[in-house]
Amino acid sequence: MLWYLIKLPFLLIASIFSEHARHDLLEPLDKIVHFLLTAPFTLSLALVCFLSSLYGFWLSYNGQDALFQSLMWQPSLLLGWHPVALFAHLFLHASIAHLLGNLLFLLVFGRVVERNIGWRVILVFLLAGVFASLSYSAIHLALGGSGYLLGASGAIMGLVATAILFEPFYISFVLILPLPIMAIGLLQLFTDALGVLTPTDNIAHLAHIMGFASVTLVVWLLARERKKLLKGLLVNVAAVVALLVWWFVSG
Repeated sequence: MLWYLIKLPFLLIASIFSEHARHDLLEPLDKIVHFLLTAPFTLSLALVCFLSSLYGFWLSYNGQDALFQSLMWQPSLLLGWHPVALFAHLFLHASIAHLLGNLLFLLVFGRVVERNIGWRVILVFLLAGVFASLSYSAIHLALGGSGYLLGASGAIMGLVATAILFEPFYISFVLILPLPIMAIGLLQLFTDALGVLTPTDNIAHLAHIMGFASVTLVVWLLARERKKLLKGLLVNVAAVVALLVWWFVSG
């Protein structure tokens, strides 16, 4: 991608005169379209998140805060029956940056999961999101906490955990540098653990961790793929152990 950006001014000029240059100019767009169309169910989830979030932004902009807040999930709602908020809050977001960050991770990790289990990626997304919200709420109520949940982060962390079990060495550029998704997922988990231990923002890091932990239910749900998932688990555990050994030896 960096090389393409360097070449871009020259490609723009050359495309006026050369068919080959025009092809090179449009090549990244072709790759993006192919990337999206090979994961239609993940793309559908992303579109629902995008359109739902736009609706939420419209509500806030037009002063309909009461309706917008009724779609958020709060720990106190655990004590009643609120299915609309339980599912709606998974697709709404607090800001454009929040939405775009989640969409990026959803498209990358959801695509990996969909490649292995097809349409059931939607079930993993919903299961992880609901599990994250309910477990977060139970812990917050037990500790006397308050606040609200908004966004697909918990659900996406469930996809992250599932993806790194299915294909731990799949290379992604989601963090600019080419890294195996196992490293990206474990780094995100470590970041959320730090966020819980030393809170410095309003991010629901605990909900992210519980979304990641939902992979235990996913392994139970995906009986046909259980052997592959357990093999991926061993790879992840081995990587963490190796990293810890290296850290202790070098330290």
